[in-house]
Amino acid sequence: MLSKLKMRLRALLRKSEIERELDEELRHHIERQTEQNIRLGMNPEEAQYAARKNFGGVEQAKERSRDARGVRWIEDLWQDLRFGARMLLKNRGVTVVAMVTLALGIGANTAIFSVVNSVLLRSLPYRDPERIVRIWNADGRSTTQAPISEPEFNEYRNQSQSFDHVAAYVVFPNTLTSIKEPERVLTAATSSAFFPALGVQMELGRPYSSEEDQRGRNGVVVLSHRLWQRHFSADPNLIGKAVILGGQSRIVIGITPPGFGFPSDMVDAWTPAAINPASTNTGAHYLNVIARLRPGGALDQAKTELKAAVDRIKQRFPEYYKGAEGFNARVVPLLEEIVGDIRTALLVLFGSVGFILLIACANVANLLLARAAARQKEIAVRTALGASRGRIVRQLLTESAFLSIMGGALGLPLAYWCIRFLIAEKPLAIPRINEIAIDGWALGFTTLVSLLTGVIFGLAPALYASKPSLNESLKEGGRGGAEGAGHNRTRGLLVVSQVTLSVVLLVGAGLMIKSFWRLLQVNPGYNPENVLTLRLSLPWRTPYQQVIAFHQQLLQRAGTLPGAQAVAIANQLPLDTPRTNVSFDVQGHPSEFSNDKDPIADFNTISPNYFLTMGIPLLQGRSFTDQDNAQSPTVVIVNQSLARRLWPGEDPIGKRIRLTDKMPWMSVVGVSPDLKNQALNAEARQEMYVPYVQANFGPNQDFTPHSIGLVVRATLDPVSLSGAIRGEVRALDKSLAVYDVKAMERIVADSIAQPHFTTLLLAGFAGIALILVTVGVYGVISYSVTQRTREIGIRKALGAQTRDVMTLFVGRGLALALIGVAIGMVLAFALTRVMAELLYEVSATDATIFIAVPLLITAVALIACYVPVRRAVKIDPMIALRHE
Repeated sequence: MLSKLKMRLRALLRKSEIERELDEELRHHIERQTEQNIRLGMNPEEAQYAARKNFGGVEQAKERSRDARGVRWIEDLWQDLRFGARMLLKNRGVTVVAMVTLALGIGANTAIFSVVNSVLLRSLPYRDPERIVRIWNADGRSTTQAPISEPEFNEYRNQSQSFDHVAAYVVFPNTLTSIKEPERVLTAATSSAFFPALGVQMELGRPYSSEEDQRGRNGVVVLSHRLWQRHFSADPNLIGKAVILGGQSRIVIGITPPGFGFPSDMVDAWTPAAINPASTNTGAHYLNVIARLRPGGALDQAKTELKAAVDRIKQRFPEYYKGAEGFNARVVPLLEEIVGDIRTALLVLFGSVGFILLIACANVANLLLARAAARQKEIAVRTALGASRGRIVRQLLTESAFLSIMGGALGLPLAYWCIRFLIAEKPLAIPRINEIAIDGWALGFTTLVSLLTGVIFGLAPALYASKPSLNESLKEGGRGGAEGAGHNRTRGLLVVSQVTLSVVLLVGAGLMIKSFWRLLQVNPGYNPENVLTLRLSLPWRTPYQQVIAFHQQLLQRAGTLPGAQAVAIANQLPLDTPRTNVSFDVQGHPSEFSNDKDPIADFNTISPNYFLTMGIPLLQGRSFTDQDNAQSPTVVIVNQSLARRLWPGEDPIGKRIRLTDKMPWMSVVGVSPDLKNQALNAEARQEMYVPYVQANFGPNQDFTPHSIGLVVRATLDPVSLSGAIRGEVRALDKSLAVYDVKAMERIVADSIAQPHFTTLLLAGFAGIALILVTVGVYGVISYSVTQRTREIGIRKALGAQTRDVMTLFVGRGLALALIGVAIGMVLAFALTRVMAELLYEVSATDATIFIAVPLLITAVALIACYVPVRRAVKIDPMIALRHE
């Protein structure tokens, strides 16, 4: 190792000053030796030849000098490290404060970088993930994405030439009963191109083929590696055996590789979807679609082909797409689709922790500037003994790098703890959260940041300390703490930069806090207090009459439980996603009555007590009753948005709508308020409600809910009823699994997990910044007061009042803070526009926040200036005059 280092050093020093000196020495040596040989009687040629014979000795000298130079460099570096370590240990207080400050900055940066790297930068765990895209329907007037119908999917799959594979899938809950205890298993029904589109190879077995993706031949299943291990003990002989899934026997043909979970980590089974290739059901939009681009295929070309496919589907079904001129297909890279709205939030947080690190650097730089002033005499002595300025700068930068590396090492456990906290506390806020970890990239990032940080905060103190005034510093009794105007300007500039960055952070945090507070004030339209929700699914092939009978028995049994105030069922509960939507006709209106949007609404089947149980007050009409049964005329309740749009200025009660011309007309009997069913910060959508007993409109038109949500309003803690309800379900059918048991308040809280996550972290970072700024301003003023204690004594001895002295020092600190506030406000005005999409009902330039933050910073700076000055002016003038 040492020989390799010597060889590198030789190459680097080949044209150095020492090389030139040795070459000159060689030339003089040959000339002198030649003259001596001539004097001894040799002719000039013989004399020069004899002199050149000594050339090898000189070359050996040069080699020895080169080796010595490399060894000296290593020795100097080792000496710098040892000396730096001694100095840091000698000043333990300064070292500890600097290390903790840097650990906060570096640890926060490492944690957020790990999140950004795992979520935004790291490729998806599929083959050639950049070629995988998601296909949605869009109406052309908004960014809302909608699922795809079977005819649309068939057209996209058959007509697009830019894709290798186009696959559809739909996720639904199922029950696995071929085990000891029935278990809810999230299942994805997919087309046969699903696994090839993702480029997934089975751990065991194979995926299903196109022949098995047909009705009557689709009795196969692929299980997840996790389920295979958990319930079947990783038995390799499971391939070819049957399991009971959703009440149907299916042959296990494949096991996915470990860690695979698409479209969700919770999916444990994949079955053939058996989509009808000749389907004409354009009204049911329920399919999610992914596709794999051909090698070298262009995304723009795929979009063009899909647009042509959309035009063809419109021509095939002109009545359905009448008035939908803006309807089109959207193509989105899969990574972008998965990341979603979290991208902006993560980038804002990453920028925020960058500001924290810069503030920490400024704080440590100010600390080291103070230390540099105290070491002026030491540096002067070293300079007087011959140390060059470069040598001194290198020594001081070595100390800074040493300090930053220790801060980075201390920050790594902090980063690990932060990541554990994020994963444990905010599981719904971040996509790909299970992939987040401190890996090699994060460690490399931490190392790089630590080294750069050492240079950033150490450069100014090193340059200042390396230019001491020898006369002043070496005078007997001279004050080592004397400082020049340049030094004070540097410290002031660092304080201004700290205040500037903290203002930007505080404004951003203030906007997020106000936005989140507004979000908490939103009325969802229902009362989530003391409401328990849970889900269960009957096998899809259960006959209509058995489904209705089961639901009625469950409602009766659950309603008699102690503590149950009201009980109801619905196929979709508030904040369930995705929603089922349907198109419809309105009696008395032509089919093209809508000039702005297609007649589409969310469709929900409910029991009579649903509005009472959820605490939803009807605005007009009545709720459903037990008399609204399968034999009575069909009825419907519409929400306020749908009623206002269909019958503006009219009474909607008694109006009639129908889903298709093959279904009966439904009479409107009530109007409900608009509910926040999608998200608290999303606009309410058009919605209709139908009694679940009337949801069977005939063959192939059955909307009877096999998968239901049960809601129970309780007089006590709602979660305490979960055990009793499980018992009632088991008494009705032992093969059914109850899942997603949650209090409605928890569901509402989970729905705002992402803004809560962003607000919490940004507020925390802003709080750290405020603390660091307070310490920074306090440190500058305190140090300035300490250096000028003698001056304070002279001023007081000459009659200066306490108020005058305080005004002098406090005014300087306040001036620095105000300059930083002014610059920070300008930057905040420009930068907060980036986070506009994260805000709810709050402007990115909200006047309240932009007034409150400067006042807060100014007040904090005033207090930070006042405390050290107040302490100094209490010193007796005689003591101050003797201060050295």
